[in-house]
Amino acid sequence: LAMQSGRPLVAGTGTAADNLSGLLGASASDSLTGNTSSAGTLAGAWLGSQYGTSLGDGVTGTSWPRLTAAQIEAIMPRVEAAMSKSAQAYGLDPKLLRALIKQESSFQPFCLSSAGAMGLTQLMPGTAGGLGVTEPYDIDSNIEGGARYLAQQLDTFGGDLSLALAAYNAGPEAVERHGDIPPFKETQGYVVAILGR
Repeated sequence: LAMQSGRPLVAGTGTAADNLSGLLGASASDSLTGNTSSAGTLAGAWLGSQYGTSLGDGVTGTSWPRLTAAQIEAIMPRVEAAMSKSAQAYGLDPKLLRALIKQESSFQPFCLSSAGAMGLTQLMPGTAGGLGVTEPYDIDSNIEGGARYLAQQLDTFGGDLSLALAAYNAGPEAVERHGDIPPFKETQGYVVAILGR
């Protein structure tokens, strides 16, 4: 599949079509939920929307390639391995990291929030940069960065998991300012949802 832009999905990692087909372990013609375009074309259109170029399949704004349930199932061994490795490296419970990823992205590796958070662990661009994550849509890099960020929040808040999760969601400044889980409905729901998994 040729893309008009030829731009890599993430610096140094090849084209979007290469990334999607490599990620899925299948041909780049696999269809994605809600769109019958090829993976490369859909990713190319998403990429174009992010870099201000039109690649022609009509995906605009903050659209991103969504994997089907079968495609997510196919990548789960790689996701599970990355979760296990990162959890061990940062002294986290793998079940906690799994619950965080489920809450953040529902295991969608190309997830992009309206605020700009990216990938499985929904790293904000500044956070990803501060963590040295240069490939936020790469499964291993994103999970490692998210695990490291969560471990940092646990250190900052004396091992208090509720406060660390609140800081992961709302930012450590918000937790420090309120001296507790901030009174934001989203953040309070986020903490309860992860602790309840």
